[in-house]
Amino acid sequence: MADLVIIGAIALGALAGWRKGFVLPLIALGGALFSIATLYAGPLNGLVPTGTAGLGLGAVALFIGGMLLGRVGGVLVGLIYKVPALRKLDQVVGIPLGALARVTERIALGTGIVNVYSRTPALLAMAAVTLDEISGGRAILGLGTSGQRVVEGWHGIPMARPLRRLREVTEAVRAIVSGSRRGYVGETLSIAPGFAVTLARARDRIPIFHASLTPRGVRQCAEVADGWLPYFASPETLRADLAMIEQVLRDAGRERASFTVAPFLPVLVSNEDAAPRAVLRRHLAFYIGGMGRFYRETVARHGFDDTAEEIRRLWDARDRDAAAAAVTDELLDAFAIVGDEAHCRARLDDYRAAGADLPIVALPGDVPLADVERTVRALGASG
Repeated sequence: MADLVIIGAIALGALAGWRKGFVLPLIALGGALFSIATLYAGPLNGLVPTGTAGLGLGAVALFIGGMLLGRVGGVLVGLIYKVPALRKLDQVVGIPLGALARVTERIALGTGIVNVYSRTPALLAMAAVTLDEISGGRAILGLGTSGQRVVEGWHGIPMARPLRRLREVTEAVRAIVSGSRRGYVGETLSIAPGFAVTLARARDRIPIFHASLTPRGVRQCAEVADGWLPYFASPETLRADLAMIEQVLRDAGRERASFTVAPFLPVLVSNEDAAPRAVLRRHLAFYIGGMGRFYRETVARHGFDDTAEEIRRLWDARDRDAAAAAVTDELLDAFAIVGDEAHCRARLDDYRAAGADLPIVALPGDVPLADVERTVRALGASG
């Protein structure tokens, strides 16, 4: 089967961009079929060489937080993102996915995760169709609801009925991609009849993955999506949620093989202990304390209710060091992977045994590039 790389837009990338000017994550796929994601801040002209240098380890691609796909000069497909708070940035921070598509042959290029409020279904569909055309049918559209803090505080859009919105955007995008002119009428959005994508289409259906966290969201994901991008999953919690997913798939008459499970897993390969664990503690504390209720409630649902609430309290009090310190060893080892190569590989195998089809190894944004490369090489080598 074709190698698979998820090109994503995670909220951490967007928020970390406030400090660094921009955040450009790197994703690689190793021979053992997994994806590696990290937040990379550096010169734009260094991205493609950095990415393509790792092709020998599998497949490499790049992504940026809070992205928008579109044509650039009528030729390239770019992921374009501007941080309004950064007045010093005059240039558009973008990643030419089209350029990467031209120098790769097998990797699937996708977004993960684009929120369904700040972009219309028409815009999402046109962007996906453009990427799919240029890549020769290798696009994947990763969608999610994001959180109230981002949707309302950043984009200025009311975050109403998130699950319904996610379902309807998925259905509407599918209709547009298929070439339908019938329009779409839902409870949260509508598209008038007569409009259609006139771009050349490589396929009439582009895979859509959902980044779902709540039990209702996970069930809906199995009903309408082609894949799942969970966060804060241990092998044990993944196995439990997959039992629910497999039941929904059976009820819908779908085969399990038609559905891709690709969990985001914070990972650092290191022979040290204290320093990498400190990095991962802060990474997890940011999501639990600073990224709204859905991540925190997911951690609580998985058995860490009191710890999650304490992290939130400390984060809201702007005591970020204490919030990170409140991430216990038990919580860290449940949802992140840190250790030497053998340990990290064994832990990834645990996720595969639990049902993960494509573990996504996510490295925090403040990790030096040398550590990123070491982790990529350690986990990406097929031997």
